[in-house]
Parts: sequence; C-alpha cells; structure tokens
Amino acid sequence: MGLSLAMVPVLLYPILRKHNEVLAFGGVLFRGVLEAICETLLAISMFLLLTVSEIYGKTGTADVQTLGSMLVASGEWIQMIGGIVFSIGTLMITAQFFQTRLIPRWLSAWGLIGAVLYFAAKIVSMFGPLHIAPLIESE
Repeated sequence: MGLSLAMVPVLLYPILRKHNEVLAFGGVLFRGVLEAICETLLAISMFLLLTVSEIYGKTGTADVQTLGSMLVASGEWIQMIGGIVFSIGTLMITAQFFQTRLIPRWLSAWGLIGAVLYFAAKIVSMFGPLHIAPLIESE
C-alpha cells in the first residue's frame, strides 16, 4: 500500500508541474522517492526481524535478542522518519492544490492542516520526553 501511495505524486506530476514545477518536483521527491525508500527499509527491517527470531529460536542467545530489539527500534524510527517525509510531501502537494484550485479550497486547506498536525505529532514523538524507547537488554 505504501508504494502505491508513493506513486500518486508521480502520476500527478504532469498536471501539477504546469502550475509550479518546484512544488511538483518536491512532491515527487518526498512522496514518491523518499517515501518509497522508507517503506522499503521498513519492509527489510521486518524481514530481518523474522530471520533474527528464527535464529533466536535455535540458539536463544542474548546477542540475538539484542539484535532483535535493535531491529524493532529501527522499524519504529523508520516509521517516524517516514511520517515526516510524508508530511513534507503532502504539504507541497496540498499547497499546490490550494493555489491552483484543482480541488475545492476547503478540502486542500483540510489537507494542509492535517499535514501540519501529522508533522508536529511525529516531531513530538521523536524528540518529546514521552518517547518510549524500546528496551535493549543483554543478559
């Protein structure tokens, strides 16, 4: 699903570049390229976690458990970074929609508000004191 969502700005690029080529390219870069990279890295971390869990099932060592905890943490960080990338790209696309009136202004304004709130939530989650870091223990 993430990769198909990342291709939306690629398909919109021919339409949006007529109005503002910089914002259209930024939308493709953030929502198309960088979001696809984040989704791919997230999938790779999940597959690596599966492999590490199989190794842990056979050996049961603490080093493998630590590696698994690190993979879980990396997946959480990738999701947070992906949310920031998504928000920036969405801001670019919805700003263009707002300027060009390709969709109703109230709808694009709603998208701008949502993108700003989502961006703020990810930043607070990353740097806030309530960020719950996964426990990485060694026995």
